[in-house]
Amino acid sequence: MFDSAKLEAVEIATTWQIPAIFFQKRRKIVERHFDELSTDHRFDSSEEIFRINIFIKILDVVINQLDNRFKGMQEVVQLFSCIHPNKLMVMKKREIISCAEAIQRKYSEDITTEFPLQMVMVKSMLHDEISKISSIRELADLLIVKLSTIAASVPQVITALLLFLTLPVTVASAERSFSKLKIIKNYLRNTIGKERLSDLAIVSIEAKAAGKMEMKNIITDFANMKSRRKVFTI
Repeated sequence: MFDSAKLEAVEIATTWQIPAIFFQKRRKIVERHFDELSTDHRFDSSEEIFRINIFIKILDVVINQLDNRFKGMQEVVQLFSCIHPNKLMVMKKREIISCAEAIQRKYSEDITTEFPLQMVMVKSMLHDEISKISSIRELADLLIVKLSTIAASVPQVITALLLFLTLPVTVASAERSFSKLKIIKNYLRNTIGKERLSDLAIVSIEAKAAGKMEMKNIITDFANMKSRRKVFTI
């Protein structure tokens, strides 16, 4: 992995005409006493020092962060297993009630004790419709959009669906948005207003979509919005 990353870095450095070398520093010689342990291995190559002290450490941090993130998401998915259409179709009534009660205890401030019975009712009423879908998002679309009249009778199920669909946003996307805000609102833009900060953040977060937009059309639309078209009568 280090070799492939190094080759890619060398290609980028060559493109930007940057010397792709590891600068060799003079090693600091420290006198060791007879009772000291040799805990620090002395590397002769600056490249090896970079690989051990920087590259591998960064990989360890990234791997640990990913493990913690996906571990948390797996726990959430397992907790909300009874609202997944595929799992809901094969689960028995007792299993649905047990799973729904666990969700209700976890989010007791948002979901009431009526949730388990409402989940059983949803499966019995919409058995054929649920068998045709395969994701929680499709189930939410089915209840909230297509069968909005039924949604009023199972409000706790709707709350659980929206809660599950919102959790990944609070875990990842919001953190990325705050990271962007730290870059945009630096000490040079300390007095920036809310509206302008929000617009710049949207452009930065949706950089791919913004890159596909035609600047000439944007300038024309902006000019038309600001142009004065008041008719003066003589």
